[in-house]
Amino acid sequence: MIISRRVTVVVSAVVAVLAVLAVAAVLVLRHRAPAAAPAATGDLPNPTVRDVGDPIKVAVTADQAFSVAVPGVGHVTAPAGSFSSTGSVTVQRLAAEAPAGSLVEVAGPGLDVSFSGTTLRNPVTVTFDDPAIRDRLPSDALPVVLHRPGGGAWEARSALAAAAGGPPQLVTTDFSPNLLGWIKLPDWARNLGDSLADVATQRTDPRPCAGGAPKWSTVSNKTTLVHLCAITNKDRAELQVQTNRRFFEWVSVASGAEYVYVNDEQDWFRSALAKVTKRDRDREVLLPGNGWLSAGYKQPERSEDKAFNAYIDHISAAFSVGGAILGLDPRDNVQGSFLTVVQCLDKLRTFPSWDSAKDFVQCFVENSLENLANPQKAFNQAMGLFGEAGYAKEAEASLRKSINRLRLLGRLIKIFGVVGVITATFSQLPDAFSQWGKDQPGGFTLKLTGSAATVTAFRTVDPWRDGAAGKASTKAAPADSSCIPSELAPRRDGYRCFVGNQIQDPCFASPSSSTEFLCTPDTTTGTWTRYTGLAHDPGDANDGTPGKTDVFMVKLANGAECRRRSGSGPQGVPGYPYWVGGCTGGPFGSSGVIWRIGEDMGSAPNFPLYPTDDPRSWAAAVETSPGKVERLPVVTAWR
Repeated sequence: MIISRRVTVVVSAVVAVLAVLAVAAVLVLRHRAPAAAPAATGDLPNPTVRDVGDPIKVAVTADQAFSVAVPGVGHVTAPAGSFSSTGSVTVQRLAAEAPAGSLVEVAGPGLDVSFSGTTLRNPVTVTFDDPAIRDRLPSDALPVVLHRPGGGAWEARSALAAAAGGPPQLVTTDFSPNLLGWIKLPDWARNLGDSLADVATQRTDPRPCAGGAPKWSTVSNKTTLVHLCAITNKDRAELQVQTNRRFFEWVSVASGAEYVYVNDEQDWFRSALAKVTKRDRDREVLLPGNGWLSAGYKQPERSEDKAFNAYIDHISAAFSVGGAILGLDPRDNVQGSFLTVVQCLDKLRTFPSWDSAKDFVQCFVENSLENLANPQKAFNQAMGLFGEAGYAKEAEASLRKSINRLRLLGRLIKIFGVVGVITATFSQLPDAFSQWGKDQPGGFTLKLTGSAATVTAFRTVDPWRDGAAGKASTKAAPADSSCIPSELAPRRDGYRCFVGNQIQDPCFASPSSSTEFLCTPDTTTGTWTRYTGLAHDPGDANDGTPGKTDVFMVKLANGAECRRRSGSGPQGVPGYPYWVGGCTGGPFGSSGVIWRIGEDMGSAPNFPLYPTDDPRSWAAAVETSPGKVERLPVVTAWR
């Protein structure tokens, strides 16, 4: 069962595919200016061009670098080897005027370059670094170069700076009139690259978590993609899962939930997404950046591990791209982008390749504009895909809120092509993509202890007869090694052995050899160690009977194992002033927690365990978090 509600959440989308696009585009433009796409009428002006001053003629050779200063423009340069032979280069300064009204404005200088007696082997760089240009170029504009090949129609190319804050540059092999111009960008377009780069490296703050999960539930997290919070909801253990990223990601929900509560996600979206992706709407939840869900489980009769998973794929990336382009609030982003994401999703099948990224961005912008231009066609497509008439109407309204953004991006794509647009607008994203690429799928588990009473099994260790001796690793003890009666296993065959600079406790004396001992492994599944050549005083031994002494190791119902230790140990906590050892594994991991005991327990039966209401069940006092001690059920106890 899915329950949805609305709440305002600020969703930012990290556009990983755009980052791949940016990486490749930067490489392309550093070598050759890309061919411009035909622009729409009104996007490019038709300027009047005139020569300024006398031509500048410079001799060149094949083995020397080339550089010439062009007053009012900047510099024209080329590395050694750029020319095929000795010859000359002529640079003619240009001026241009054009009426206002075009997307691309031109009122700057330009130049034309011609060659005599030689040809180009490598691109030439035009750097518009004359001081006069800095005063003329608006700070909020995207610099471009208008180019007219062979006296034909004007084309536009982006003029990216070689470094942040540097002057505009054009790297090209194509010469005829080249005029400096610009496109004034709105704030959202100028800031989009910065905001997305920030989002890619940012994490979210966890929501307030009251805690207080049932004692029969524990959580284990193996991914940084999510924040987790476990609480008690009536008679259920509720796991709240919040994304720890600013972009869309999937969460696979473990089976058997009494409910799955998805915050700020409409029911039509859940149903439509399940139909399109062929995924179970109750098991696969797509969360936006900082979004969250909760899943509730009753205590099972038998213990169970509920496995969840967080991951990112081409579908989640598509919604991140769409949301970034539209720039709306979460609900409008989902409504406005859904149909277009579905229309263009096949472009991302090879995600995150360069071609799939480029194709998806162009498809998304162009199809969004087409859906706005033909709302009835989009309505019919949505009806066929989702069967949701209400959705199609809401989607059109949401999409229309971004019409100015979409139109500008559409016009820029027609001028520069999608590669040029992404490079000029999102050039910060190569570093962002490197961060996004570190996000790996990760599992997290809700462990549920069964309601059936845990019956503690007490086992008497008998390693010399139960087969452990035959599997043990044998080591010769150093000459100065010796054994004394064990504190942890105070039975007549239990010893503490000092082997070199190590202390082994408990170890058990061989019934047939006075110099051989079997020492316990660190875990219940580990291998025992058989030491030979250990000295001890046969008259100095404990008097306890095997099977009737203290417990030295236990396995808890949550899967962790606790082992007795000796020494002063860490400082006590209220009610539990003493430590008896440590617990590792299960929900405690390898770092472990402290096994504790309270006052007046030294002579209690089955020390250091606590009795429960059921005489068959015993518990261990474990400091599960600093200062918080819980009595956890014991499955098996060894003594």
